[in-house]
Formats: sequence, C-alpha cells, structure tokens
Amino acid sequence: MLQYYEKNTDGDGLIQTVGSDKPKVQYIFSDGLVRKDAKALENDLGLAGHLLSDVFDADELPRVDQDNGTKYVFLRAAELKNGKLQSHPMLFITGADYFACLSVDKDATSLILEPMKDLPVSSPDHVRNLGMNIVAKKYELLIDEIGGQINRIEKRMRSHEVTNDDFYKFVSIENSLGRLRTILVGLQTVAERLMDTAKNEADRQLLDDIRLFSKQLLVEAESCLQSIGSIRNAYSTIANNTLNQRMKLLTSLTLLLALPNVFYSMYGMNVQLPFMRESWAYFGIVGFTVIMMIIIFMIARQRRLF
Repeated sequence: MLQYYEKNTDGDGLIQTVGSDKPKVQYIFSDGLVRKDAKALENDLGLAGHLLSDVFDADELPRVDQDNGTKYVFLRAAELKNGKLQSHPMLFITGADYFACLSVDKDATSLILEPMKDLPVSSPDHVRNLGMNIVAKKYELLIDEIGGQINRIEKRMRSHEVTNDDFYKFVSIENSLGRLRTILVGLQTVAERLMDTAKNEADRQLLDDIRLFSKQLLVEAESCLQSIGSIRNAYSTIANNTLNQRMKLLTSLTLLLALPNVFYSMYGMNVQLPFMRESWAYFGIVGFTVIMMIIIFMIARQRRLF
C-alpha cells in the first residue's frame, strides 16, 4: 500500500494526502510494497521498472543508479530478531518534484516516515539524505545491541559453566556483524557517490557526515569481532590450563595410590614374606605406606607438581 504526503504548510514535517491530489512536491512511502504498487508508480511517475523490481530482491546490496534524471538509491534496513540480524532492501527514489521510500517490509519505511513527520523537509534530495542518516543511526543502535549481547555472554562465561549454546551464540553474532559490515561498506560507497553530485553545501556536508559515521561504525563492528575472538581465545587458554591442572592432580593421586599398592600386592601373595608372622605386621606396613605417601606428597608440593 502506498501512502502520499506533502510538506506541512508550516514548513516542518509532512502531512498525509491522497494519491490523486498531487502538490508541488510529493513524498511517497510504501506500507509493505507489492508488485501492483510498483507498477502503479512506474506508470504514474515514469519510473524504470527494471530498477523498481530490484527492491523485491532480498539479496540486493546498497548501490546508486540513475535513469532519465531520476536517482535510485538502494540501502538495507536492518533489525535484530531473536538475536540474529535480518535486513531488507530499501529503495530511495528522488525526482525533480517527488521523493519515494519503498520496501517490501512496512517496518523499514516506518523507520524513515515517523521521524520525517517532525523534521524540517525541503528538497527531495535533502529528504533522501535525511533518510540515509536515519538508517545509519539505526545501524549504530544495532551494533550497540550486539555489543550488549557479547558483554552478557562474557559475564555468563565468568560465573557459569560454559555450554555449547554460548559458542553457537558467538557464531550467530559473528554472522550478524559480518552482514552488517557489508551493509556499512555499501552505505559508505553510496554516500561517496552522492557527494559527487550534491547540489548544495548542506547536502554535501550531511553526506560526508554519513560517510564518516559509516567508517566509525565499521571500526566499532570490527572491535566487536575482536572482542569475540579475544573471549574465545581467553576461554580456550583457561580451558587448557584447567585441563593441565587436573591432569597434574590425577597423575599425582595415581602416584600416591600406586606405590602403596606395590607393598599391599606383595603381602597379598601366598609365599613366605618378612614379618608375616609378627603381630604388628599389618599396622607396620600400613604405617610405612602412609609415611611414604606423606613424604611423596611433600616432595611433589615442593616441586609444585600440584
């Protein structure tokens, strides 16, 4: 469904109108774009159908296209669902007297529309740049949320026994950050392309801010990936050290138990042995082995075997 807006008479924000009432400058948002709506826009505004169809491609990456003086800017609207990053293509179209924000996901266009109702609105190009800035700020919130997930898992790993689910979550987070980095690189490229054709200094400055902001978000995403790698390496080191300590302990216990068994096995044989007829033989042998175990224990402790 398509929604049509015009500039508020007060000069700020947008007010909704009907499609047939076309003001001097028109702003169009899709509430879940379908192919019928895309065909209507193609007929009403003379848009390129082959470019409009790309918004239905779930794997479409950020880019800039131009056809008959109309610019088509493809971005991706992203969100976290159940801890996983999901993104949808979003298309900004700017002509001489209109701006269109199209996406098959209605939540994606509402992300742009709601702030637009209160922001100062001027030319279609400036509205497009404001929309790109809103999308970039959404990416920042997503990276912050992913960083919070990493911190929560790290705290859990410090206080609880680690499970396979913790590592599966790290894999999911790494995949999300990888996709987000691809989107941010595309956003940065789009901003640089649009800077070359910006009509005024204000738009050029806004696009430059978006470009620099994208670089900062890329650094932050890379920092999150490094944190995951550091946590994984630290846990691997801790696990190996814990295993070594346990193996030392088991080896020491085995030694302490093995030596007394030598004497117990000897005196368990059905042959003539020293002291076998003495009344104190049992207590003497047991006492001797206990003293020997204590001596071995003290030597091992002195050499830090355990």
